[in-house]
Amino acid sequence: YVNAQSIDSSDNKTFTVKLKPDWKFHDGSPVTATSYVKAWNWAANPANKQTNSFWFSDIQGYDDVAPAKGKPKADKMSGLKVVDDTTFTITLTKPIPYYVYKLGYEVFNPLPESFYKDPQAAGEHPIGNGPYKFVSWQHKKQIEVAKYDDYKGPNAAKNGGVIFKNYSNLETAYEDLKSGNVDVLRQVAPKDLPVYKQDLGDRAVDQAYSAIQSIAVAYYTKQWKDIDPKVIQGLSMAIDRDTITKTVLQGTREPATGWVAKGVMGFQPNAAGDVTKYDPAKAKALIKEGGGVPGNSISIQYNADGGHKEWVEAVCNSITNATGVKCVGDSKA
Repeated sequence: YVNAQSIDSSDNKTFTVKLKPDWKFHDGSPVTATSYVKAWNWAANPANKQTNSFWFSDIQGYDDVAPAKGKPKADKMSGLKVVDDTTFTITLTKPIPYYVYKLGYEVFNPLPESFYKDPQAAGEHPIGNGPYKFVSWQHKKQIEVAKYDDYKGPNAAKNGGVIFKNYSNLETAYEDLKSGNVDVLRQVAPKDLPVYKQDLGDRAVDQAYSAIQSIAVAYYTKQWKDIDPKVIQGLSMAIDRDTITKTVLQGTREPATGWVAKGVMGFQPNAAGDVTKYDPAKAKALIKEGGGVPGNSISIQYNADGGHKEWVEAVCNSITNATGVKCVGDSKA
């Protein structure tokens, strides 16, 4: 939406995208309608093995490019048409009223012509069209970007650049934050939540953030493939969200009562009804009614560097204490 001048549709099926003129990639090449259409077709092509290719499945002709079975019939989606240098159209297989919001996702970014000469090299030295341009990447250590002086958007960089540092855990990052080796840390690990305001003084920021933490069920696995929904509902009602957010997370989170956070379009209070309310007796009854948890044991997988260990363990303890179902955290580096 920064690069687009307008995105219009009269039927929510065909969209006309007009780009702002004179935009350039960081290598000096122009950002055109072809920069988008060619990039989307490349990403949708299964030969390029892009894990987010399914995001283009709403576009007409995607099934010809990436069929569920058989060989591709085309290498370009018929629903994408370049009109001129700054205009292209998107035709979907069916009307989708909210499609314009999906276009805000990063998978719909454009690519410069230089990318296609060597995609692997471009992955090591990406060329974008945003307020910062790539400088260097020390794998597993840091990425450095610098202000792009010719950026045409309204959100131009107000500093000379940014260094994004990589850490194996939040605790180490927090120590660097305290010592001044890091300017900004978006998240504080549960271990440091009781003391971070005292440690950081006026550097500490505690305010609402439009995000939600959820536990997704692996329905594709043998254990959960044919599970009765009552079992899932019971496990949810076995989680004492109120106590966990107040104690383990020191009141820096709120118990979820729906599927989106406050401040997000579509938010409704208590949208989930009783499913998110802690009720050990009902939780146990629902699991029993649903035929029980296969093996009477579950695991919750989480990334090791995200400060999840404490709350996952608390959730597991809550589930086990309420229902007798064994639960363990499964940390992945």
